[in-house]
Amino acid sequence: MAPGVNVGYLTNLGISPKSIARRLFIKWISQPFQRRNMHQAERIFANCSSDRALITDYYHPNTPIGISSNGVDTETFHPGAAEKHDTISFLTVGRFSPEKGHLEVLEALALLHRQGAAPQCTFVGFIDDGAYLRTVRQRIAELGLITQVTIRTNVAERDMPGIFAQSHVLIAYSNGYDPLPSVLFQALASGLPVLSTDWPARRAIISDGQDGFLIPPRQPRLLAEKIQVLTSNRPMIETMGRAARKTACNSYDFKTLTADFLSHLS
Repeated sequence: MAPGVNVGYLTNLGISPKSIARRLFIKWISQPFQRRNMHQAERIFANCSSDRALITDYYHPNTPIGISSNGVDTETFHPGAAEKHDTISFLTVGRFSPEKGHLEVLEALALLHRQGAAPQCTFVGFIDDGAYLRTVRQRIAELGLITQVTIRTNVAERDMPGIFAQSHVLIAYSNGYDPLPSVLFQALASGLPVLSTDWPARRAIISDGQDGFLIPPRQPRLLAEKIQVLTSNRPMIETMGRAARKTACNSYDFKTLTADFLSHLS
């Protein structure tokens, strides 16, 4: 970093202020504090164009805003990290918290279950909300999905490359604004197509129909349709998986992104 350069870097700024308390916090506490920081910074970076727009709208900074996206270690996360399961398997990775959308995924799987399909899905994540995890387990039983859905908690970070590589498709279907979780990039690098919530930030990452599908939030029926499309078409999964790996290597390799970021500070 160049000496004396004051850098402001904001990531995942794109909150969805639904409650009055959150709106008041943004207006009276967060905005004034961040606005001061913005006006003092000589460089400002956001990790996606939608966050850049939010920074501009909220804080009106005096300096141009660059974009420096999240990245992934494409040498650690790669398709050959483990042998894939024989049966097409879906994966959801994220802490057990309501906004991560596990219940919507279960509703989608239940729709397919009632049609006679039985896609396999694994939920991986640490326990952020114990009551919510109990709700997820209860819902699995109520929907008759015990033989289809596996829950794994407290998985070590070192085991994640293998878990991605064993799976075929990532479902990243959060119902609260969750712009660019690391799992998106890890899945792409592992050669997995991504079934993603259609959040603005993700449109720059996932090319709908090429390396995944973008699905409106809180629409389990539409998610079920995409799960069924991929379950019945292994060649499509393989084609999309190759495109996903290419996306990660060409655009989100962390070494390339780090070098590019540092070049802007020299």
